[in-house]
Amino acid sequence: MRRLRERLSDKAEGQVLVIVAVGFIVLLGFAGLVIDIGMADSTQRYERSIVDASSLAGAQQLQLAGTRQVGAAQYADARTVAMQNLVNEVAPGASTPACTTGGSAPYPADVVRCAIPNTPYRVSIRAPSPVCISAGCDISRSVLVSVTRLNLPTIFARLFGQSGWDVSQAAVAGLHNIGKYAVITLRPPKPQKNGSDANFDDISVKGTNTLLQVIAGDIGTNTNLNVTGGGAVTLDIGFDVHHFDTYLAWTPPPTEEVLPTTIADPNYAYPTRTGAPTYSAANLSDARDSAANCALQQLKVPLQYTVGGTPIKTMLATNVSCYKPGIYTQQLSNAHNNEAILLEPGLYFFDAGVKLGVGAFVGGYEAGNPGVALVFNECNSGCVFDGNNSPVIALNGGTKFNNANGQEATAAVGFDSQPVQTNAGFKPSEIPITLLVEKDPNCVVADEEPGSCNDNANNTLNIAGNGALYLAGAQYAPTDNIKISGGSAGTGYVGQIVGWTVTYSGGSTIKQTFPANLGVGVLRLDASCSGTDSHNASCYP
Repeated sequence: MRRLRERLSDKAEGQVLVIVAVGFIVLLGFAGLVIDIGMADSTQRYERSIVDASSLAGAQQLQLAGTRQVGAAQYADARTVAMQNLVNEVAPGASTPACTTGGSAPYPADVVRCAIPNTPYRVSIRAPSPVCISAGCDISRSVLVSVTRLNLPTIFARLFGQSGWDVSQAAVAGLHNIGKYAVITLRPPKPQKNGSDANFDDISVKGTNTLLQVIAGDIGTNTNLNVTGGGAVTLDIGFDVHHFDTYLAWTPPPTEEVLPTTIADPNYAYPTRTGAPTYSAANLSDARDSAANCALQQLKVPLQYTVGGTPIKTMLATNVSCYKPGIYTQQLSNAHNNEAILLEPGLYFFDAGVKLGVGAFVGGYEAGNPGVALVFNECNSGCVFDGNNSPVIALNGGTKFNNANGQEATAAVGFDSQPVQTNAGFKPSEIPITLLVEKDPNCVVADEEPGSCNDNANNTLNIAGNGALYLAGAQYAPTDNIKISGGSAGTGYVGQIVGWTVTYSGGSTIKQTFPANLGVGVLRLDASCSGTDSHNASCYP
């Protein structure tokens, strides 16, 4: 019995030794795998740093002054700069490689799995990126960079037949441009029970041949854009309609971006009335300048300002009326088709409005010199700016009216000797303001339109006509329902508009722009190819 027990004991001890040995090997294997995985993780972190930096450097090249359009030259620059960044990191002092797919620097096409000589790295660079998922990301201004470290040596994974691992990382960077609005409508939504918005038509473009053409600027609305009856809206490449409603009331194009919050009133400053002379019905004749002074003003008007084919500069003096800056409590009107009203440089408060017949209405015609600014009360009648059928409404056009190579007038100077212009920090300088409409205090920007705001009471600006329209700078009417209309012959330019709503109709082509420097885009990394999207096949061509 004792011998049996001894044999069993020896056998058990041997089994324990075997189990311990096997367990030690397994433990050693797991420890080795941890080391291998740690090395791979360290390599990935290193790769993450270089793809992030390289994609950001490349995306920086995707912008040109005065435009958001990106061409082949910018994409080639982006690929080249991104590649140089990578080479500087993994092969300092080396030249950018010639690639089987993508060619040589400056790379005219996307680079795919290009070997960096004397390194274990393969690189892919795509501009534009095929993926871009973060809000506000524009694929046309994005760069994807991916790096693969081939056959990273393993230590203990070899026990499982894996002598090396390919370790990859990818990043997408792009330029996000903050809205530079040529058109802003501030009226907030009025939600309905079915989920739609009663105020969906803050910007309305309607009627055959009615075209809103936005040049070098975005559109911003606190509700939506409504295009009907043959109307159309176009924006330059790279610009969008920014809307607060979560749904679209139009079928793109133009392209769009949903706003997370409503657009705030920019709160441009109103000029002071202090020091301004007042002209009423009793002394309106005093507002009209003398024939001699008016003749001098006529000579300053460029030849492209015409009425019925005749330059204002050469019209009969009896057909030209010149008015001086001040406060007008009597409506200013012009009812004859062979006449022209000239507004001399300065600030005008038209408390009783302006009603044009079929004559011209011109101010700010001296290029590079102070122009005019017109201030109106907010109303439905009795103080409106009614363009009616005027053949020419041109304010602050300078020599740029009907001449793309000309120069506009500068900001009007108020009675306090201060320029009438925006106060928003625009670069390189603030924007001159041409038209201003006083605010209705009941109409304020909120998540929903205030119940106390009566849209029907605010219809001051009715810029109509069958001829030429030019309103330089900014038109600031933050609670007004602006109307711009005209016949098929109508062409126009109105700079920036800030209104409660804007309606375009009547077969006119209206060109608008953001009148300040567009600035540069904001560089940022996109969420694609990282985090939960890191295994996206598009990230690793």
